[in-house]
Amino acid sequence: MSSALAYPRIVAIPGFGGSGADYAPLIHRMSDWSWTPLTWPGCAGTEYDPATFSYQADSLCAWLSHVLRPNDVLMGYSMGGRLVYQAISRGLPLAGAVIIGAVPGIEGAEKRRARQLADQQLAARIRDIGVSAFHQEWAQRPLINTQQRIASPYREEQALRRLDNALDGLVDALKYFGQGVVRPEAELICRMEVPTLLVTGAEDTKYTELAADLAERWPAAEHATLEAGHAAHLESPEEMAKLVEEFWRCRL
Repeated sequence: MSSALAYPRIVAIPGFGGSGADYAPLIHRMSDWSWTPLTWPGCAGTEYDPATFSYQADSLCAWLSHVLRPNDVLMGYSMGGRLVYQAISRGLPLAGAVIIGAVPGIEGAEKRRARQLADQQLAARIRDIGVSAFHQEWAQRPLINTQQRIASPYREEQALRRLDNALDGLVDALKYFGQGVVRPEAELICRMEVPTLLVTGAEDTKYTELAADLAERWPAAEHATLEAGHAAHLESPEEMAKLVEEFWRCRL
């Protein structure tokens, strides 16, 4: 990429149980940009202390506010994307946002309750079988299995980092920041003026439809799809890098 344009810093938040190092395939293709990739507390061997940190939205946004500068672009994938929506809705200072494979939350009380129950069952499963076995099961889910396309050695390194995740951290992330817990605030978000790029993988049909609908309601947002699954930025990093650069040139 050309360095003629002054690129902003990207603060990047990974998905559930993820590390900032998960962004390596994209970072290596966007070397002209400054990156601050974050790791969820308790993941990839980082410290997790429930007495000083909570996975509740207020605590997570406070965590972000200590990192963000007004000219930053905030990027988030999946659960990380949900936090980006929270940051936008709360008016955290941003130059722009990139959200991959995520929606603000689940609209409809009954659907939220159903998801809460599913996440409670998942949390119980993690406690029953432990972190290593859980990640082996998680990787086989259709939504996650397309990540087998992530190039080596990134894919193998990501799998190894998952083994160092704290069990309580994974459980608390589901308990306090699962899709069924977070209020979607879609109407508020659609009034916000932060230029936002919504990216989904074409094979991830559910999130593609939801993101397209949100973009139609949100004047500051545009939606793009890549030939990929849920983790579009890691499955198709070259195409993702081009999308982000074009968005920066045209909208920011």
